Amino acid sequence: MSRWTGSLGGDTGGFCCEQDGYGGRPCSHLREFALAVAAQERIESTRRLSRLGFTGLVEAADEGDPAALEALEVLLDGPEDDWAGSAPPTSADPLADDPRFYPLPEDGEGHPTGTGAIDCATDDAVGTRAASARTTASDSADTVIEIDIDIDIDDTDTCDVGGSWSRVLDRPLTEVFAQVEAESGRNLGISLTALGQAKAGPVLAALLAGVDQDQIDRFATLEILAGYKRIEAWAAAAAARTASTLADKATTFHHPSLPEKIDATGEEIALRLAISKTEARDLVTVGHGLTRAFTQTGAALAAGAIDFRKAA
Repeated sequence: MSRWTGSLGGDTGGFCCEQDGYGGRPCSHLREFALAVAAQERIESTRRLSRLGFTGLVEAADEGDPAALEALEVLLDGPEDDWAGSAPPTSADPLADDPRFYPLPEDGEGHPTGTGAIDCATDDAVGTRAASARTTASDSADTVIEIDIDIDIDDTDTCDVGGSWSRVLDRPLTEVFAQVEAESGRNLGISLTALGQAKAGPVLAALLAGVDQDQIDRFATLEILAGYKRIEAWAAAAAARTASTLADKATTFHHPSLPEKIDATGEEIALRLAISKTEARDLVTVGHGLTRAFTQTGAALAAGAIDFRKAA
């Protein structure tokens, strides 16, 4: 840093300027420099997290990496009212804290019992149960789901569910879905439920960009697509806010032959983005609305909960 000589005489080396030397606080130059350094550090951190991917991010967080811990906190931090009226989760996987997904107790024959199991009355005098048949289903990524189905000679073990007939499953559907999510999320290093609830923003964008989609199954790929759509909504919210800010900084033009001054913000946006003037002006209008009267809608769009078409 260059040395500065104060107006009162004497060498005051180490200070940036007179404001820094006599103001008792860092001057505007130092504050701008600190902001630039912090921004560059955030860029480098985002690039590093992008190279790590989801699995590497979780591993780095387990090792106590501050940047990885902060990224996970931002990634998993949903809207403030997500857990209104209930205790916050104690695990990174929301399924682990949801009573609906707790393992069910089993009877002596290894069948789950309790409120989560499906139970139907059968007539003991009609038929005898055959041996339990095990059905195995495999998806394109070799994710195996095993379901025990008790087969009767007739339909005495079927129950009416919402007007349709269904075989009794020894395992509740929630347990099956949990297994699918666990198997699919294992490829990413984070559960699909956590990914589906991840907050839209630069951290999520960097992590999604680092996913090798050829190495994940269809369930995980679908959540990756949903994540990108949330990023699209987040970017649309940022673009609308920026258009509103640009309009607030507009330079108006006046000519004696015109009844009022002209705001050329719409024309400037249209020329720069190669869109119509109507579309550009609509973008400014939506930006004004999201930042003034409809702030909750703007927050929902920024979080990826709705798309730009719904917000507009």
